[in-house]
Amino acid sequence: MLKANPMTSWNSSECMPSVPATAYVDDSATLIGDVRLGERVYVAPAVSLRADEAHPIIIGDECNIQDSAVFHGLMGSSIELGRRVSIAHGAVIHGPLKIGSESFVGFNSVVHASTIGNKCFVGHAAAVIGVKLAD
Repeated sequence: MLKANPMTSWNSSECMPSVPATAYVDDSATLIGDVRLGERVYVAPAVSLRADEAHPIIIGDECNIQDSAVFHGLMGSSIELGRRVSIAHGAVIHGPLKIGSESFVGFNSVVHASTIGNKCFVGHAAAVIGVKLAD
């Protein structure tokens, strides 16, 4: 489902997700607000990409977002993924957050308020909160 963000006192601009023709979004996934998918992105079943608090979720080219992953950024915080990032099943990705190209976030991990470099590996069921990981 693709839908505009709700109009609120802190977000008076309505925005729809941007999905290129080369991207795949499963029918059971939900994209809300200023979600910007790159080329050849895969969004699996039950994924939630919620850019409903006035800042974008930007997914780079050739990223893979697996089943039941949840993305959300609090007011004033965006989420940005580089190219060829894989987010495994059940991961929670919470802004403010930046993940560099060719990185991997494991099953059921939580990543919040962090900067993850290029070619980094976040293991399964990890909690990465308020850290910076170099390339």
